Amino acid sequence: MIGKGFSAYATGSVIFSHLSKNANGGAFTVGASYQNNNMTVANKHANFMVDAKVAAIGPKLDYGNGYKVSMPTHVAVGGTLSVDMADKHQVGAALSTRYFFQPSESKVFMVGGGLEYTYNNMVSVRAGYEYGDHNLSHLTMGVGIKYRGLRLNGGYMLKTVDAGSSYCTVGVGYDF
Repeated sequence: MIGKGFSAYATGSVIFSHLSKNANGGAFTVGASYQNNNMTVANKHANFMVDAKVAAIGPKLDYGNGYKVSMPTHVAVGGTLSVDMADKHQVGAALSTRYFFQPSESKVFMVGGGLEYTYNNMVSVRAGYEYGDHNLSHLTMGVGIKYRGLRLNGGYMLKTVDAGSSYCTVGVGYDF
């Protein structure tokens, strides 16, 4: 934590990709955020957070035979507002925008929003929509489980146009 509510962070990722051949690599993200956990909305306790980052910074993935692919480096800004509606029940809303500038020939702008319901600060259900240039729009849905700092999240992005693809993601994390 830098100061009251302000934080800076850096994360790393290990990447395994398979596009007819395998490639391994790594990437990192740097960012900063502001969080206020002492708010009230409609006389209910609320949390507010805004975040900005540069993500997926790393070398090109090498698939062999001279075929290298740039990382999808991007700038992202977003925010969330969560409100404790009743004992053990929390709802949240999020808005975010991303601009992919690497590889340079594939610049893409995306903006999205979503809603989340969390029970007992442990089980979450999420849904949203993400608009993207070049027919990259998706409906999103997901679930998450958090237990003693360990997080397990799953999501599914359903394409909304003929181009693009639907896909599933799984994430594991630990909060220190």
